[in-house]
Amino acid sequence: MNIYQIEESIKSREKNREKVRTFLDKRNRELLKLVKNNSAMNISIVPHVLEKERFDIFSRHTERTLENFVRKNIVRNRFIPTFDGFLSPGDTESHEYVQLLVRANGYIEYFQYLPFRDKLPANWFRDELEKLLEITDEFYRDLDINFRGWIHVEFYNMINYTLKIEDISEKEQSHLLRNRDGYFELPSVAFEEYSCERTRLVKKVNDFLWRKFGITRSNV
Repeated sequence: MNIYQIEESIKSREKNREKVRTFLDKRNRELLKLVKNNSAMNISIVPHVLEKERFDIFSRHTERTLENFVRKNIVRNRFIPTFDGFLSPGDTESHEYVQLLVRANGYIEYFQYLPFRDKLPANWFRDELEKLLEITDEFYRDLDINFRGWIHVEFYNMINYTLKIEDISEKEQSHLLRNRDGYFELPSVAFEEYSCERTRLVKKVNDFLWRKFGITRSNV
């Protein structure tokens, strides 16, 4: 690549990153309406390029592939079509509300109320993330999608939550997350073809979570 091509590549990457940031900000405002007074978590798997459709949402193959999310207990309900993908909605009145959104561009969003009060088990978050990444990887492979992008995690209404950790000192266990509104987001983690990188990605995202609670790194 010559200097001009390198500059254009950098500019294009920054434009894509800005589009992703704008999209996530808009989606976050929509999710805030859903949260109400509940503590909640949202995991987004975001394509590097948002505007291209990566699979046919109307194909029977896509519908069969989506059913894996139900069979693997990622969600309890079947998917219904939206104008640009599929949604598996839950009962918003349930404390264990779970929603999964899958868009035709490859974007996947896993939103759920937290079934805990005041304490977030660190191993629960890691297990949820691993489970979602594993079945998402199967989804992309079944649809023959070469996928790269970001993993982005947000938490809502987490005022004075502690991180519940096994086999760690009492001093570290005493850490509280103290912020004004209980909302925080973890830094986005970039990946390329993450089927080969899932263990590393889980550790990196998990480390970010532990640091939010003042602990240097996770034990993953």
